[in-house]
Amino acid sequence: AAEFRDGYSEQYECDYVHKNGNIISFHVIIRKIVWDGEAAIERTLIDISERKKVEQARHESEELLGAIIDNSPSLIFLKDPDSRVLLINKAYQQHYGVTEEEAFGSQGHEWLGYENAERLKAQDQIVMKNGTQVESEVASSQDSETSLFTRSIRFPVRDPNGNIVAIGGIATDI
Repeated sequence: AAEFRDGYSEQYECDYVHKNGNIISFHVIIRKIVWDGEAAIERTLIDISERKKVEQARHESEELLGAIIDNSPSLIFLKDPDSRVLLINKAYQQHYGVTEEEAFGSQGHEWLGYENAERLKAQDQIVMKNGTQVESEVASSQDSETSLFTRSIRFPVRDPNGNIVAIGGIATDI
């Protein structure tokens, strides 16, 4: 302890195996203190086992939801309040021939066409303002010979306090 500088502290997480075989997770705080005039190390262990279990369950749930979204035949998208793409699934990418990287942050003018993108942006704003679902059909062209038709439903995505934070959408190739 005497070798550590004054004000020394360190934090980390670690797992210990209890004698009954259970794994216990701890948040550990180590700091240099003075005890009876002598330099000493104080170690505080905070049991975070339940938090770790909740984090693991949340991670597994997110992985399952991601698998469902990516394997759905429906075109699924998520947009921010300004109609910029946050997420598109594989079916959406294949339908419009756009990658997630190309779509992220865009409003879709490149693959939907300017008029369609602006019309859908207006519908997104209705969802944001009224908090209601909006249904629509879109016809777009990838080239002069191919037309793509979709029917979509846009809906508000709310945070735990009920505030609308995004626009979700599910579309079907018709």
